[in-house]
Amino acid sequence: MNTLEDTTLVASPEIQTRVQELELQLEQRAADFNDLAQMGAMLASIMNLEEVLSALMEMALRMVEGQVGAIVLKTPHGLKSQVSWGLDHRVLPLILRSGKPVCERTIDTNEGALLSPYSGPPVAIDGINLRIETVLCEPIGTKSETVGCIVVVNKNSGGGFTEHDRTVLRTLVNYAAVAVQNARLLAVSVEKKVLDHELALAAQVQKTLVPHSKLTFGGATIESLYVPARKVGGDYFDILPNPGTDSFLLAIGDVSSKGMPAALLMTAARSVVRAAAKRTGSVSEIVNEINRIVCEDLTGQKDMFITFFLASINTKSSTISYTNAGHPAPYIWHRADGSIGELGKGGVFLGQFPDFKYGESNERFRPGDRLLAYTDGIIEAADSGGTLYGRDRLREFLARQAGQKSAVILESLRSELENGFRHADYIDDVTAVLVEFGKDKS
Repeated sequence: MNTLEDTTLVASPEIQTRVQELELQLEQRAADFNDLAQMGAMLASIMNLEEVLSALMEMALRMVEGQVGAIVLKTPHGLKSQVSWGLDHRVLPLILRSGKPVCERTIDTNEGALLSPYSGPPVAIDGINLRIETVLCEPIGTKSETVGCIVVVNKNSGGGFTEHDRTVLRTLVNYAAVAVQNARLLAVSVEKKVLDHELALAAQVQKTLVPHSKLTFGGATIESLYVPARKVGGDYFDILPNPGTDSFLLAIGDVSSKGMPAALLMTAARSVVRAAAKRTGSVSEIVNEINRIVCEDLTGQKDMFITFFLASINTKSSTISYTNAGHPAPYIWHRADGSIGELGKGGVFLGQFPDFKYGESNERFRPGDRLLAYTDGIIEAADSGGTLYGRDRLREFLARQAGQKSAVILESLRSELENGFRHADYIDDVTAVLVEFGKDKS
């Protein structure tokens, strides 16, 4: 009977040493990825973009034993070194990858780079050659957008970066990408809230500059409708009594632009009107002065101008002296025969022709007549099919509503526009001023 003796395989010292090295590497890799997970959680908790990037830079240098590094972000004006730890921003364009700055190529292609050893041309700053031995560069961003990159240069322990270093850096950047995106979204949200608050304040200020919706002067009743398309608008109207006379000024205007720029320009025009009205009651002189000042303010800006209508209404002599500077002609409805006239004489819009001189025209009215001044936000409002409200429809509306009180007429106009003519992609400000001369006998 044969007896099998127990045998023990004993590995050679070389194999044992190799196994121990592999075990140590596995332990180190496990520790690395445990650290990465903790770092990722830490990055995700940071909501400030600068803090996220600074933390990412510090973690990256520690994890891959890098000497110096930088984080570059895309901006509307090109690439910008946002965080720099020992790496002069002037060096970055000189570190090349396939003949192109490594950061620029990484962001353009959304592909990282391991340049080990670095074989690009010598890098010199201020006449001093810099030691560039090994380079790691990884893009920062999401699947849909690359927002920048991180670059690490030279290894503290000497030698070159490895594929493991590249994997570590890529993993860390992936964690950071979410934090960067969250921080950017939060910054946009905060900025939007600040802007909304500022716009709300501007809207409140603008509302204080608009006259009350109902005024009376010398037997004339003045009702108004004002609906800005945004929080602040480019439409303007004003009612100014002429001291010591039986007349008042009616001003209405519209800036070609919208939003804050238009609101600022129209506020400036309002100030000019009020200042000029204190010196003269002549509508032509006032409009000429507005045009001169606005032309000076808008030098070189050919896409901005103001359409403007200014009338001096004398309730004792029943006359209207007016100048129309490219504004939609106001309608005057005569109660006696139901006819409707237009106040369209004047000249070009304000702000682009400094040498143009505006004159005056005159119109008479009787008790019960009505004057409707408005901006093009009414006649250019469109229905769902793209058909504009138009001047003819507004004229017919005024004739049809002539028997109603002024407040009812304007409310009916608002309702008609909102229910059927506010479907255009571009919605303009809406302003209307309705003046009834004499007592309302309807």
